[in-house]
Amino acid sequence: MESQENENNDLVNQVYENNEYGFSLSIPDEWDNHYVVDEFEKGSDHIISFRYRFDNRIFKDTIMSIIITNKTKEEIDLENQESTFPTKFITTNNGKSFLYEYNVGDPSNEIINEPIALEGLVKLINTVPKTIQTFRKY
Repeated sequence: MESQENENNDLVNQVYENNEYGFSLSIPDEWDNHYVVDEFEKGSDHIISFRYRFDNRIFKDTIMSIIITNKTKEEIDLENQESTFPTKFITTNNGKSFLYEYNVGDPSNEIINEPIALEGLVKLINTVPKTIQTFRKY
């Protein structure tokens, strides 16, 4: 895939596209070869988890997750009032709400004793707010 520039003039190696839910997301250069995408259902929500990869090992730690739900923004806001780790609202599309979460909880025991891997994960997590600004629905 060819590199392209996003609106923030950062070089982007990849664009993640999800045709089922009608959105795309520019993946920053720093993420190259450092993530895998897992999709699964959790109750009535669909989760797209960007899990951390380091030295060809896939950790259970996530860089971020996108949640697609039937809940309204008002329902989400109400749930967030009582949540330790509130989700952040992105948009709605075709009757679905799109949320994201990142930096949720402590690092796993698997990565906590690997300072170089942990440092890399933290670096990628710090790019999430900028990355989520590239979210585009279609």
